[in-house]
Parts: sequence; C-alpha cells; structure tokens
Amino acid sequence: MHFAPINFIHKSLSLLIMYVLLICSYHTYAATVKDFSKHQQFYNIKISPDGKKFAALINSNGGKRLVFLDAATNKLIYALNASNDSQPGDYYWVNNDRVVVQIERLIGSLEQPISSGEIFAVNYDGKKAQMIYGDRSKRQDRARGILAHLLPKDK
Repeated sequence: MHFAPINFIHKSLSLLIMYVLLICSYHTYAATVKDFSKHQQFYNIKISPDGKKFAALINSNGGKRLVFLDAATNKLIYALNASNDSQPGDYYWVNNDRVVVQIERLIGSLEQPISSGEIFAVNYDGKKAQMIYGDRSKRQDRARGILAHLLPKDK
C-alpha cells in the first residue's frame, strides 16, 4: 500500500510526457488575411436567357468587376473591370449575348459608390461595348437614367 503514491506519480508523469509530446508534434496553423481573401466572392449571379453563360459581380482591388463565364465549363469568357472612378453596378441580360449595366461612381471617401446615371451595354465576350445613356454617351441631351427592371414580355 505504500507503493500507491509512487504509481500515481508514475502514471501522472507518463500522462504529462505524452501530453507534451502530443503538443510538440501537433502542427499549429494561424489563419491570415490572405487565407480569407484568396477566393473571390461571386454575387448577383444572373444566367443568360439561353442558359449557356452566366454573369456575376466580384469585388476586386477595391472595386467591382462584372465577369462572364461559360455555364458548362465555368471558364472566364470576359471581365468588365472597374476604372479609377467608375465600376459596374446592377445589370440585366437583354438577350442571349448582351447585358446592360448601371454604372456607379466611386467618389472621394464615400463608403458606397453612387449611381452615375449612365447605362453601359456590352456583349458577354466584350464586343460592342458602348455607353448607351448618360453623360459619356453620344446622346446630345446628356440625360441620366437608372435601370429599374426589364419587362419580361416586352420586345
């Protein structure tokens, strides 16, 4: 009976050594900002009327990009990038090949961009890109507009 304390100490010491070895052999990993930001987040995803392509907004370098991807392969077809002062906002597919995009302006230190009143049109492959409404369009009246919603049955 006088050996019980020695057995208790021996077992406790053995557990302590195993615990220390376990901690030393365990590989720790501290998450970094890069780990949380390495995958771009797609949002406001819209499928083309024929279902062969989809478009999505992503945040990139402090602004938004509108990207077009092949629905079958998920490969990038084209990306509409932000400029220093403007970026794509809401958008709608108007047919199987073309979207219209509300342009937003990045102004000073404002937290959120604001609508510029300009509407831009572009094909999914980047062709036929043009400002169709607003200050930088070829319209003489220098009007401003906003995309509200497309009427599904209106040609």
